[in-house]
Amino acid sequence: MVAQTKKLRNSGFDTLMDGVFLSEEVGFEKPAKEFFERVFERIGDVERERVLIVGDSLSSDILGGTFAGIRTCWYNPGGGVNDTEARVDFEVRDLNEILAVL
Repeated sequence: MVAQTKKLRNSGFDTLMDGVFLSEEVGFEKPAKEFFERVFERIGDVERERVLIVGDSLSSDILGGTFAGIRTCWYNPGGGVNDTEARVDFEVRDLNEILAVL
C-alpha cells in the first residue's frame, strides 16, 4: 500500500473525498503538467474552480495546483513562509482545519 493512501485512510479524510490522486498511482510527479492532465482525464468534465489540491509541498503540490489553475490548500504545520511563486488560496496548520475549507 502506498504510504499516502495509508495516511488518508488513518485520518478518515478518504471518506470525505470524491477523488484522491497520488503521484505514485497517476504515474507522474507534481508539479508536472502531465500529472494534472491525467487527473482531469480521470475525473472528466469538471469546473476547475470546484477542485482543491491539498499538500504540504509548495514546490510540487501547491505550485502544481497553481500551474493547473485549481485552488490550493497548503498544509503548513510548521508555520513556514511561502517564498515561492506558488499561489496559496488556503493555509492550514492542522489537518482538521481542512473541513472548514471544504
